[in-house]
Amino acid sequence: ESIGAILGLSQTLMVLWDPGYLKRLWCTFELAAYVKAHSGRLDKGCLTSRPVCWGYMWTALYIGNSIAACAYYMLALDMDI
Repeated sequence: ESIGAILGLSQTLMVLWDPGYLKRLWCTFELAAYVKAHSGRLDKGCLTSRPVCWGYMWTALYIGNSIAACAYYMLALDMDI
């Protein structure tokens, strides 16, 4: 029922990083609570960070790939007829 219990049971924590991340008290508290809950047993890869802009990039790539696949499929159907 507390953030410490949830973070203590979590195997990994992914931080979606932006320039103001550590300026927000809640984010700093959550990161410190995770490190404290896993003190002495932090394994490599259990704490990762990714820039927020990557979300936009992956979404754009997915949409672009979907559009390209649909266009390819429609062109392939046109050539068979």
